[in-house]
Amino acid sequence: DYAGRLTAHLPSAPRLILVKADGSVSIHADDRAYKPLNWMSPPCTLKEGDDSKWTVENKAGEKLIITMEEVL
Repeated sequence: DYAGRLTAHLPSAPRLILVKADGSVSIHADDRAYKPLNWMSPPCTLKEGDDSKWTVENKAGEKLIITMEEVL
């Protein structure tokens, strides 16, 4: 889920999540990993929750909330 200037929701599905050394996070479809479906550009912070949720936030307060149901 993305919350910021707009809102966006991706349904639960197999996804590729990339966390890069520059601090960016991107979420890709399992079948076409070239172009991300959603992303957060650096600089941003990533916080891991106890309930399999990651919250990625940038300086503008925009958030990308990643809920993981299964890790493959």
